[in-house]
Amino acid sequence: MQSSGYLGRTILITLLAAGLFGVFLLVAPKLTASGGGTAAATTTLAAATTTAPITVTTTTAPAAESTTTTTQEPQGWNPEEMTPENGYDGSVTITSAVSGPEGASESAIIADGDAVSWQLHVTNATAGELWGVYAWVEGFGRAYCDSRHLDAGESTDCWAVGTAYAGVSEVVAWVNAWTDERQVKDQVLVELAVAD
Repeated sequence: MQSSGYLGRTILITLLAAGLFGVFLLVAPKLTASGGGTAAATTTLAAATTTAPITVTTTTAPAAESTTTTTQEPQGWNPEEMTPENGYDGSVTITSAVSGPEGASESAIIADGDAVSWQLHVTNATAGELWGVYAWVEGFGRAYCDSRHLDAGESTDCWAVGTAYAGVSEVVAWVNAWTDERQVKDQVLVELAVAD
C-alpha cells in the first residue's frame, strides 16, 4: 500500500513541475521579444513596400530611462537582392493585411499578447501557371495558402497566425512560386505597431 502513495506523490510532483515548465514556455517568449523593457503604445498599422533601411528604437532594461537608436534591415528584407535575375520580376505579387485580436479590423488596437492573423493575397501576374506557391511571414511562420497552384491571372489567400508583442516592428512577408522555367518571388515590408 505504501508504494501506491509514493507513486501518487511522484505523479503529483511531476505534474506540478510540468505545469511550471509550461508557464515558463508561455512567459519566456514575451520577455525575449520585448527585451524585458517597455515600449511606447501605438494604435496604427500600415503596410508599405520600401527599399530604405529602417530606424529601430529599443528601450533597455525596465529601470533604465535611456533608449538606443540603430539603423538596421529587418530580418529577411534584402532589397539589393530583389532583382529580376533573382526572380523578383513581377511574375507573382503579394499584398498583406493583419488583423487582431480575433479578427478585429486593421484599425483596431493590437495589444501585447494578442493573437493576430496575417492575410497574404498572392496573384499570378504571368500568362502561364504557377506551381508550389509558398508564403511566409517572418516572426509568425508559414502562411498556409488556399491554393498552391494558380492559373494565369488567378489569386489565392495565404494565412498565418501568431502572437503580437509590444512595440513597433518591421515584418517581412514573402512568397515563392515556380513557373515551368524558373522560380519567381515577391516580398512586402509591413510596419506592425502593437500597444503595451
